[in-house]
Amino acid sequence: MKKIQASLLLMILIVLGGFAQQVHADSVQTKSLYVLEKPTWLDNAGISKGIYHDKQDLGIILPANVQLEIRQTNPDFQERLTMELLNDDSQKEKSVNITSNWQVVSNAYTAVPFIDTTFGKEAPVLEYKVTNTMKTLPIYHKGDNEAAFFQQWDNSNAEFALIYSKYFQTFVPKKDKAYMKRMRDFSSIDGLIDYYTDVFETYNKLDGLSFTPENPTDKNISNKYFMKANAHGAGAAYYGGDHTAQNSDSLADFYLSKGWGGLHEIAHGYQGSFMNDSSFNVGEVWNNIYAAAYEKKTMGTRIFQDGWLYNYGDKPGMERRVINLWQTTHTPVNNWDVSSKLLAMVTLQNKAGDDAFILFNKEHRKMANTPGYEPSNHYLLDLISRYYGQASGFDFTPTILSFGGTMSTQQQEDNRSRNYKPVAPITELVPASQLTTIQNRLGLETPFALVDTDQLASSELSGSAMIHLKIDDFSQLEGQYLVLTNGTKEIKRVKITSKDLNIGTLPNGIYTINLPTGKAVKYSFDTHYLRVKEATNDVTVTYTAKKASPLISQTIHFLGLGDGEFATAIVDLNKEKLTMALTSTSPHVYFGSTEYAKLEILDLNNNVIYTKSMSGSGTVPSKDTPTIKVGYKVRVYHAEPVRLKVDNLPIVNTAQKTNTFTVTKAGLVNDNLRNNAEEDLVARIHTLAEMIQANPLIVNNDYAEVKDDLLLAIDVLSEPMKTTLLDRYVTLLPKEAATSIETSVNQIQAGDQDSGQVIATISPSKANQAVTYQSSDSEVITVDASGNWTAKGAGEAVITVTSVSNPELVKTIAVQITTVLTPEGLTAKQYNMGDAKLTGTFGTGISYVRLWINGKAVTQAITKADGTYEILNAASYIIKPTDKIEVVGVDTKYVEKNRITVTASGESMFDDTLTVDSYEIGSDTVTGTFGKSIWKVRLWVNGKAVAQATTNSDGSYTFTNVAGYIRMTSDEVEIVGVDTQYTEVKRIAATLTGTSTIDNTITAETYRIGDEKLSGNYGKDVFKVRLWVNGKIITQANTSSGEYTFTNIASFVASPLDVVQVVAVDSQYKEINRIDIDTTGLALYNYVLTTEDYTLGDSKIHGNYGKDITEVKLSVGGQIVQTATVDKKTRNYSFTNVDTLITNNNASVRIIGYNAQHQEVKRLALNIE
Repeated sequence: MKKIQASLLLMILIVLGGFAQQVHADSVQTKSLYVLEKPTWLDNAGISKGIYHDKQDLGIILPANVQLEIRQTNPDFQERLTMELLNDDSQKEKSVNITSNWQVVSNAYTAVPFIDTTFGKEAPVLEYKVTNTMKTLPIYHKGDNEAAFFQQWDNSNAEFALIYSKYFQTFVPKKDKAYMKRMRDFSSIDGLIDYYTDVFETYNKLDGLSFTPENPTDKNISNKYFMKANAHGAGAAYYGGDHTAQNSDSLADFYLSKGWGGLHEIAHGYQGSFMNDSSFNVGEVWNNIYAAAYEKKTMGTRIFQDGWLYNYGDKPGMERRVINLWQTTHTPVNNWDVSSKLLAMVTLQNKAGDDAFILFNKEHRKMANTPGYEPSNHYLLDLISRYYGQASGFDFTPTILSFGGTMSTQQQEDNRSRNYKPVAPITELVPASQLTTIQNRLGLETPFALVDTDQLASSELSGSAMIHLKIDDFSQLEGQYLVLTNGTKEIKRVKITSKDLNIGTLPNGIYTINLPTGKAVKYSFDTHYLRVKEATNDVTVTYTAKKASPLISQTIHFLGLGDGEFATAIVDLNKEKLTMALTSTSPHVYFGSTEYAKLEILDLNNNVIYTKSMSGSGTVPSKDTPTIKVGYKVRVYHAEPVRLKVDNLPIVNTAQKTNTFTVTKAGLVNDNLRNNAEEDLVARIHTLAEMIQANPLIVNNDYAEVKDDLLLAIDVLSEPMKTTLLDRYVTLLPKEAATSIETSVNQIQAGDQDSGQVIATISPSKANQAVTYQSSDSEVITVDASGNWTAKGAGEAVITVTSVSNPELVKTIAVQITTVLTPEGLTAKQYNMGDAKLTGTFGTGISYVRLWINGKAVTQAITKADGTYEILNAASYIIKPTDKIEVVGVDTKYVEKNRITVTASGESMFDDTLTVDSYEIGSDTVTGTFGKSIWKVRLWVNGKAVAQATTNSDGSYTFTNVAGYIRMTSDEVEIVGVDTQYTEVKRIAATLTGTSTIDNTITAETYRIGDEKLSGNYGKDVFKVRLWVNGKIITQANTSSGEYTFTNIASFVASPLDVVQVVAVDSQYKEINRIDIDTTGLALYNYVLTTEDYTLGDSKIHGNYGKDITEVKLSVGGQIVQTATVDKKTRNYSFTNVDTLITNNNASVRIIGYNAQHQEVKRLALNIE
């Protein structure tokens, strides 16, 4: 008979779930690595997000000069595989490539091996030899037993430990172990993990990233940041491509604590390629937007005292600094310090909302994943204004221009064309004497917080305004209109009869100025917004005749180290200026003081009239505006010509360090490449035309400057292309002023349900032909936006036709509609909510007319001999415009002859108002109010109706004697209003105050694992006491004289981690109290493992295993060779084909059991016969 070898039925173990497996002497370990999806959409957008931080440990610490043998064994894996040997000093670390051949790796310093995670479908598999000279790396997962983790670390005296979580790994040196046991900001490691998890989830949300996105470019991947210490790092801390670190042999101050430092460094991973705009440098600013948002989320108003954004309590000083830069010295925002720039960005975001910031990030990723996208071709503030406006409905252009930000004129006009409400800092719209008062009244954080005009209405401030037009030829504007708007609302329309226009009195605020751009000559003007701040407000608008379209302007981009833009040269033929802006002090440090780039301008005689030389380092930021004209040349030297760009055009010869461009009326021509500038311009014309066509508000706006730009660009082309494009885009080009309006008909006489069309013609023919149509009585005739009309009922009306571009041009058309009814004919006029009557007509075959509401007859009309009827008191029956309203005609026998549906307009008359006053427990009454659509009011407690209120004619109600129904603060108390059919109309919850009048107290002793009993006391209103374990009811206690006892419960509570609760119920078995029970002692686990003796040559090995073992493996000669098949019902396991694995009696064979955390918990030696 075979012998049975059995382990103890129960083993008392300290919970070690999730810790690294123990290192066993001279064993070969196998590790299958996971892979990540390659996030090309994030790479394209310049978002690193710790993607290449992700690495996987081997569970070991490699002492100095100890050899590790390792290889990669998956033959299908062909990528490069890197192993890093990491510690707390980058000068003592190394990395090696792992191949399919066994190789020996060691390091001169103690280090921990990590494998860089790969991206692809094939996963690498490692084999490596572990020796007894190596240590186990202590690893902590959320939820692990912290005491056991530190005990393992203390016992092994390991040089490092690892905190492992969903979003990050923290590589902790032994120096920080004592600190981790008593952290400044966290009571546990789980608290630390929770904090940084919240940081990452907040940042992911702000960035618009999701694991289940609607758009593929918003997909997040499950990589982990890697946080460590580095004794030879940069600055106080840094964020790098493969890790982020505190510059120290400790990381306690950054990644084991709360604070700005960690928030700041982590957020570097959420930056994007939009930062390549040299006109607005947001380095060390953009990441702080995330950090500030997190501090605001977690601190609330404490951010003013404790937050970095306001210099830890110096809010007044920060505000003075920003106001000085913005409002006093008018320093361009690109020259502001980092903190002030951040406040500018936060100010925009506070007005737009976090959803706007999210939209910006999502839309930028879409752009960045579009072929041909070049980040440096887009102004960052263009993108911010576009998407912040789209999300919020606000126009941020005046604010951005106010603080000296750079925007394209095209984006400025696009923002205005969308009828967004303009916003400005409150300090620009409110007199200084009232600034603080109104700031506080509106709850604004700073005196430069952004407001819109509607927001200021409560201030009741107003002022008069004058607008002065400065133009060389006033006839270009005379007779046209200046229009002030606030979003979609037209505020003022003033005919231009003088250069000085009296606007009158306006509420304080900011308004968009819409002005004509000239008739025969096209102009630009410098002011598009009117700010009303003081009692009197004067604004001068300066007109400048356009010499060339902005489409012809081109930008030369100078890129340096890392393709960072360090300078731009904008060729602007409209102003006849070249704007040379150098923004970096170190274009490419590797070139040092050597000339790295140079720009020269040559006049018509090839004389050099301007030179800008830029060395690799030590340059001084500057901005020059030398003259440029058609025929001039621009000669550009770049030591690395592949880093010289001209917008998105392939007109740079990258094989030559010097490129010379001739300035033509259509754009730049490379003297070597001889590109066709007109062809390049035509492509830009098509793009602009498509943009205009996509925005109907611009198409119908006669004052749109972008239309002038389109015309001026087409005008420089040669024939026949010029005529071709003028014809193609005629509907998008500027129009002449409208002078008269004619219609195809002057009057309409028609029968009921007839239809037709009014066609309007505006003169001259090149004027804007857009008109609006309006009917004076839609119950007689309706008309749509195209002039299509339909007769609705007998009567007279007027159709008014108005020119869109000149509202003074109006044509009216008289309308007369007659109705001839059949004997069973029936009509009804549209009903306006609240009207006393509903009227219509009926034919001779109808005797009575009835009103039906929602499928029920509710009243009968008064019928008259002239074929008309009236339904009186209609408002009593028709209370909602969404009701199904029908008029039904019947004969003398009440047989239905006709049924028609009546349309209703206006606000609902339905009043389901229901309120309840706060109820103090123990009071006798509950009171409140109800609307006229509610008939009765009922009291519900804990899901049951218990009483009906006394209702009064003034709309109030009262419940009495309610103290017996409401006894606990946890009671669910609801007020329910019903109609005359006792159908529920509305239900609201009541607010309870005071203290419970019920004695539902329960107490309990601390429970020690293994005890059979648990006792405690209970209050007089407790009926029964029950025991719950891990969310399930287990048993009911014996109760007597206020004391309860549970017996025989040891088998139900096995671990101190079990959730043990005592629950009190009342006589209806409704829960009235629940308390948690403290548990102590050691966990009890069933780690039984048995096996039969094995006879050499047998193909199978069988045995049994306990319920807390989840996996059984076979080890031969120190290597795992097979995982058993287990039967969870019988608790049997089996290995098969073992005769090929065990080939002699002396083989070292072990049966090994593992728990749910993949830890070895039992090992048996196999007896071989």
